[in-house]
Parts: sequence; structure tokens; C-alpha cells
Amino acid sequence: MKKTAKYILNLILLLILIFCSSLGCRGCNDFEPEYKVYGDFLYEVVHYNDKGQSDVAEKYSVRSAIRIMGLSEEGKQKEILIIPEYIDGLKVEELGRSITFLGTQGIWGKNEVLKRVYIYHPINING
Repeated sequence: MKKTAKYILNLILLLILIFCSSLGCRGCNDFEPEYKVYGDFLYEVVHYNDKGQSDVAEKYSVRSAIRIMGLSEEGKQKEILIIPEYIDGLKVEELGRSITFLGTQGIWGKNEVLKRVYIYHPINING
């Protein structure tokens, strides 16, 4: 029984390490990738393949868009935010990200200052 339990724990640790490295983590205690900053927001560029699925590899993508993943230090101090339609020439299409077994990531966190958010264009909101 003890050997089986040890084997299962080792297998779980191995799966966690594989998962962590597939996310591009900076360390196993840090599941957040480094995001780019645009004014009040932290964002990432999402590349989509010809099936409309997000794809990590830009070279296989047919289009790219922006996913806002959080607030910059400047954004965390604001009471009112306006979600931009474009960042660096790419359309802002998503707020946050849904990951089935981890729940939803993004975007506001604990923010007691924020009172209103304005969105003037169609956008997918996760979470």
C-alpha cells in the first residue's frame, strides 16, 4: 500500500511539473505568465488557428487578438475604467480566460477602488 501511494504522489507531482511548464510559468509557485502593460491593463496577444481555436504558436495562426488579463498598478488605482477596442492595432476580444479545470483567470482581482467599467464594443467576458 505504501509503495502504491508513493507512486501515485510521484505521478501527481510529475503531472503538475508538466502542466506548469506547458503554461510558461516562471516557477511552480507562479502560474501567472508575464503580461504586457497598456495603460490601465495587463494583456496578452492570442493567436487563433484556422479552426478558430487559440494557438500558442504565432506562426500557425491566421489571426491575432488581445485578451485583457488584469489591471496594471495604475489601473488598480482608478475608479472608472474604459476597455479599449484596440491595443497596438489588434482588436480587444476577451476579458479574462476560462480554463476548465482551474476555473477562470482574470481580471479584476481584489479591487476596492473600482466603481465602473465601460465597454463600448462587443467582447467575450470570462468569469
